[in-house]
Amino acid sequence: MFTLSQVNFGVRPTGLIEIKLIGTLYLVLGVIYVTLMLGWLSQRKNTLTISILTIYIIQGVLAPICLFLCGIILIMQGWRLDPLIQFEQFILLLLIIYLSFKDIIINFISRNW
Repeated sequence: MFTLSQVNFGVRPTGLIEIKLIGTLYLVLGVIYVTLMLGWLSQRKNTLTISILTIYIIQGVLAPICLFLCGIILIMQGWRLDPLIQFEQFILLLLIIYLSFKDIIINFISRNW
C-alpha cells in the first residue's frame, strides 16, 4: 500500500509559511504563464518563423513544468529544506518573475510597433 509518509500539507505554528506561499505562487505563475503563452502563440503563429515558433513552444512547455514541479516540492517538502535550498528557490522565483516580465514587455513592444 502506498502511503505518503513525511509529507506535511499544513503549516506548523513555527513553520515556514513563506515557503509554502512561494510554492503556491509557483503553481499560480505556471497556470498564468501557460494561458498567456497559448494566447500569444495563437495570435502570432502566422507571423513567426518555424524555428522561432519551435523555441517558443519548447519554452511554453518546459517553463510551466519546472514551475509546477518546484511548486509541488516546496508545498509538500518545504519545511524540510535547509535554508540554503530555500534561498536558492527564492532566487529562482526572482529569475522567473524577471523573465516573465521581460517576455511580456517584449511582446507588448513588438505588438505596438
